Amino acid sequence: MKEKHCIVLNASRLAQKLGIQRPTVAALAPIEIVNPAIPSTIEAAALAKMCERGQPEDVILEGPLAMDNAESSDAAMHKGISSPVPGNKEKIKIY
Repeated sequence: MKEKHCIVLNASRLAQKLGIQRPTVAALAPIEIVNPAIPSTIEAAALAKMCERGQPEDVILEGPLAMDNAESSDAAMHKGISSPVPGNKEKIKIY
């Protein structure tokens, strides 16, 4: 978990230096709901909550997201996910 948080922090700092003021991050997992049997869904949800609280600042992170939801805003809307991350081509993907 700590490693993924550091990846988000470093990638967001790089994105900001490249001119993306508020980078979006898709924390990917096999499914888009939190399932205690799938650790990646728990980690993605924890990362999303941390970013919601400003850890790190100026980052929009959504997760867990399945790959189809991360890539397509239409697929995300079909599953009831409302977020600026799905379909955004300037997003950072964290696996």
